[in-house]
Parts: sequence; structure tokens; C-alpha cells
Amino acid sequence: MGDRLQRGVMMMPKSTPNSTSKDKLTDAADCLSCGFCREGCTIYGQFGFAPVLVPLTRSYSQSHVRYPLLASADSSLNNLYLCTLCGYCKETCPNEVDFPSIVEHARAELRSQNLEPLRAHKIVTERIQRYGNPYEQSRDERNAWLKKLDFTPSGRDTVFFAGCTSASEVQEIPVSTAKILNQAGVKFKVLEDEPCCGGPLLRTGFATEAKQQAKKTLTLLKDVKEVITSCPLCFRTFTIDYPALVGTVPFKVIHSTQYISDLIQKGRIRLNEVHKKITYHDPCELGRYCGIYEAPRDILKAIPGLELVEQHSSRNTNICCGAGGGVKTAFPKLAMDIAADKLDGILAEKTGIEAIVTACPACVINFRDGTKKAARQLEIHEISEIVCQSMRI
Repeated sequence: MGDRLQRGVMMMPKSTPNSTSKDKLTDAADCLSCGFCREGCTIYGQFGFAPVLVPLTRSYSQSHVRYPLLASADSSLNNLYLCTLCGYCKETCPNEVDFPSIVEHARAELRSQNLEPLRAHKIVTERIQRYGNPYEQSRDERNAWLKKLDFTPSGRDTVFFAGCTSASEVQEIPVSTAKILNQAGVKFKVLEDEPCCGGPLLRTGFATEAKQQAKKTLTLLKDVKEVITSCPLCFRTFTIDYPALVGTVPFKVIHSTQYISDLIQKGRIRLNEVHKKITYHDPCELGRYCGIYEAPRDILKAIPGLELVEQHSSRNTNICCGAGGGVKTAFPKLAMDIAADKLDGILAEKTGIEAIVTACPACVINFRDGTKKAARQLEIHEISEIVCQSMRI
């Protein structure tokens, strides 16, 4: 360990602001040789090496045997899309190399050179451009979750931004969140033509298209004072990416866990007992990228009867579920395998937990897929569901 630490600390990054993607990735490959990031890298755990570095080392990846590569004249370039961009490596790197941003930069540069992207990511981009969401849904289909409410959102200055994945694939999240806000007396509205925030485009290299999407979204939100979102990717895109893409965001952006935690502290939510032993999974976008660790835990700790057990690796060193960075879209089997391994690791700690609670729709979906592969009887919930159970609504 001492030799590895010395090698890592002495190997300072050589890239400059004008470095190409190849230069930056070469530097990252050197830095990763210290091995600090390997233990928590889900991709390294699946392959035993870092396939994202293959395009620069000229060694051909055997990953296509298990997870078919989908496009591109140079198939080794596709390994750049095997990274979930979880950010674990950035947290543990002794040289503080921002490897996820290097990968995103490389993906964007490939697109700028008009190289064909992965077909799955190209399809998602075309759907967002045509339908305003990656699931090819009409406006009525996109808003179907609203029909499950027994009230009509009628606020003016506050918008609840449901997010594409929640509204389309995990409707219990926007339904539960809206019920909580309504019960607490929060006046809010929902955009009838809510668009994709553009986050999926950024993560997969479609920077130009993401900027166009950001402008469309901001136009629809131009008259609001605050936006509440339950999707970590939407939250990150609004708070971190938009300022870099289009400038100042003219409204306050709050994640639903922050908002609900504040409502609890102010006594605007009444919580009843929920007897369940759970663990909380930190979504990468919400935790490592946006620094929100305590708000979800404050909510769970406020629920009487709920026993929260921390995992061995949590907060900034939590292990990714495997769904991020476009991996779930292009390599669904890989994403599911990562989730199953994560579940096995949680159960191996033998804490007797009954459920995993998280604050991300993508994590919910991937963990539920992982339970099928791992044949585990663990419940998977988004945090708003647990709050609704406690509120008896």
C-alpha cells in the first residue's frame, strides 16, 4: 500500500487546459495505476481492468464477449461509454484527477468529430429532440401520473419538475412527492409540457443538443421563482450544468429531499410509525456531485420506528448502482450485473435490512432489476414512498 501511495502521489497530472481528450485520458491512465480507485469502481469490478482506457492503450477489450458493443468504426472507442460516471474515482484519487469529466470531454469530442455514437444513445437523443423526452411519449402519456392525484396542482411561483424517468417509469415518485407537498400546504404547479432537462444528452456526449434543450427548458420556466425536483440528474443539470451551458439560472432549484426535510423541521408534516429496517443508498448525482447526504438521512431519522442502518461504504464512497452515465441505456445487462453485485454486498454485511431506500428513479429501476437477477427479496423504495407511508396518505 505504501508503494502504491507513493507512486500515486508522485504522479501528478500533466494535462493543460488545451490538452486533447487523448492527452487527458493518457494522464488519467497513468494516475489510475496507483490503484486507489479500483475497489469502488463498478466497471473495474466487472472486468478486472478499466476498459474505458482501452482506446489509448491500444489493447483490445474482451468486454464485447459479455456485453456486446453496439456501434462505431473503431469498436474500442465504445469502451468510453462503459463508465457510469459515478465519480468514485475522483473521491479516492490522491491527485484529485476529475476522471468523470475527462470521460465526458472525450465523449463530446467524439461527437464533435462526427463519429457515430452508440446507437442506443443516438436513439435517446432523437427521441428527446422529437418528443421532449427519452421515452418517446406523447404529452398525455408523459402526464399520466397526474391522473393518480386527488387534487390539481395550482401554484404559480413554485414548479415541481417531475423528470422524465420518474414520470414515465417510476410514477410512484412524482405521485408521492406531489402528495407530500400538497398535504404540507405547498402551492405548486406542474408544467403540462415539461421537457427533458437535457442531462442524459450531456452525460453521453451530445453537448450541443444539451445546450439547445437547456434553452427550451429555461424558456418554459422563465416566470417561476423556484423549482423542486426529485430527480438527482435533473437537480445536477439545473444547478451545475446549466450555468456552464447557458449562464445564470433565474430561479432557485431545490431537491425534494431538501424541501421535505425542511417541511419536517418546520412541523408542517406529521409522521407516524413505520416499522422497517432499512439502508439508504446515496445516488451518485445527488451525493458526490451535489453534496446532498444529510437531508435524506434527516428525513428517515425523523420517521418513528424506522431503523436506518448505514452501509460499510456510504456517502462519498458509496458504490454506484450501475445505471448512470448512459450505461443502463446502452449496456442494460452490465447495469443489472452491477446492481446485483451491489445487493449481494449489502446483504453480505448481514445487518438484517428489509429494504433499500434511495432518492433516484434510475437507482430504483436498476436495483429492482438487480433483485430479479440476484433472486433477493429486498424491497426497493424511493424516499418519498416511505414518507407517504408514514404520513398515511
